[in-house]
Amino acid sequence: MGSRGPLADSSEEAWLKGSRTRKGQSRAGRAKPVRLIMPADLEGAAAELWRSIVPRLSKAGAVTPADVPALADMCLCWQRLQEAEEAIQRDGLIIEGYRNSKVKHPVASLARSYRESFQKWATRFGLTPADRQRLPAEPAPQAPSLQEIMSQAFSSKSAPLEWSDDPRRVLEG
Repeated sequence: MGSRGPLADSSEEAWLKGSRTRKGQSRAGRAKPVRLIMPADLEGAAAELWRSIVPRLSKAGAVTPADVPALADMCLCWQRLQEAEEAIQRDGLIIEGYRNSKVKHPVASLARSYRESFQKWATRFGLTPADRQRLPAEPAPQAPSLQEIMSQAFSSKSAPLEWSDDPRRVLEG
């Protein structure tokens, strides 16, 4: 019986090639860590979130300079969500409306919208526990091959091996 095709790649080779998992998610290699510059218009809670999350994502290789607008939007959603929650805390969820009727605070729907947007961005960047599993994992450090070990052992830089019947000479040298 003949062979059934080429041998499968090792898991490290497959990871480096960017193969697909069974669920169809790409396992392409990570981006090189790069320092991303915070947009000048981010301030307050948005700037705090940027400073706490973006360096970690960058170090993990999960973001590139092309992600800056998306990251800025995520941070802005966070800031606006915080402002909406502060308004709800200050005024209450139910406020007085037209002709003294009780109505839901209009900021409540904004808060929900900003929360949904923030959660979508957080999912895309792997900031939730379930989504962190989908981020590319660190490749396992590769052990030296037998050929590398042998070439180091018998390289011209090492002292030539000499045969000796005298055990003291072996221990000395």
